[in-house]
Amino acid sequence: MFNKEIIGKIKSIQIGFLPGISIGRVIATRLYDTSVKSIAIRVIHALFYQSKFTIIKEDLDADTLVFHGCKYMNRPDYDIMVGELQSKLSNRHDYMEVTEHFSLLSVFYNIYHALKVFSAVRGLNFFRKMYVSILFSHYIAAHGYIKGIDLKRYKHLVTFCDAHGYDSLMTQISKGIGLKTYTLQHGQYKILKSNYMADAEAYENFISDKMFVWGQATIDEFLKFGFDESRFAITGWLKERPQIIKAKVPVFGVLLSGDNIKVNRKLISIAVNLSDRINETLLIRMHPKDSIENYIDLLHGNKSFFTTLSEEAFYSKVRFNISYMTGAFLDSIAYDVPCYIYENDMLSDIFRIDGLNFSSVDNLLILLSNAVDKKNDIANYFLAPISKNIKLN
Repeated sequence: MFNKEIIGKIKSIQIGFLPGISIGRVIATRLYDTSVKSIAIRVIHALFYQSKFTIIKEDLDADTLVFHGCKYMNRPDYDIMVGELQSKLSNRHDYMEVTEHFSLLSVFYNIYHALKVFSAVRGLNFFRKMYVSILFSHYIAAHGYIKGIDLKRYKHLVTFCDAHGYDSLMTQISKGIGLKTYTLQHGQYKILKSNYMADAEAYENFISDKMFVWGQATIDEFLKFGFDESRFAITGWLKERPQIIKAKVPVFGVLLSGDNIKVNRKLISIAVNLSDRINETLLIRMHPKDSIENYIDLLHGNKSFFTTLSEEAFYSKVRFNISYMTGAFLDSIAYDVPCYIYENDMLSDIFRIDGLNFSSVDNLLILLSNAVDKKNDIANYFLAPISKNIKLN
């Protein structure tokens, strides 16, 4: 439905009553998954859900606004990162988050704005224009709420991820009035072989003045895309590195990635085969965006299980993991659990690590029998020590 060229055109659309704002950038991450189900969910969400901007922590002398525009996603791992940032931030700051709630009244307002911007959405067929206009309408309403906030009293804005809707909108508005803008790394960003994935927006849609990153590995990836190194500051992984007690049981794990069902199925097939060959139990850790129904047909016997264990409980049980291009690879390293990475033609270079890549069960068995401990080297490159004090100047 939308290829890279069309997404680029959508980002360039200008709405007359929103000068200097690219609503196309705001909705960009929502244009990649074009299944009927996903489109239907997004249309319903755009029309029937209203955003609520709430100040949770307020300091009358604050010079910084920490803005969590992804709070509504109900991702505890995201909340932890924002909390860690606040605990390390020496600037006096306010904290604001966005939640959403169902509202029948918002339907009329959003339909009105969808029709109002329909003519401005040029170069698309009728169905695409209507879909994009409806997505636009949701954030036009949010724009009105943000414009009512006295942002001029701040010097700095820190968002969770400026590639996502509310954070992108807040960043654009804040930059327009002269605030210095920052955003966080929240997954292992990588330059993709194909940019037709929502993950590409981490760099395609990076508009803040500076990004706080986990380690040098992320900076090296962004340099490949042409960014200047001055736009990055290493803060370390904004998440306390846990200490766990490892259970000495024959169990290994699979870490599934988001929006990649085809590769996830390949990973599970390899893992089920491996489980039979080494006679170990397999635990499959789902990505929060995914569904067990996509994979249940691949399991057989009584040694393979999907798990809802907490992060600490999961990593305490497994002696190694296999994964693809997912930030959970670094969770595994941080928990001192070896993690091997499935390799195919689309694997990003950042995940091509000697001694950790495999393409088949036989490859993986060879790696397991000749395991070399590289956890410290990998951790130091990807996950720098956490900054104890983050000061915005």
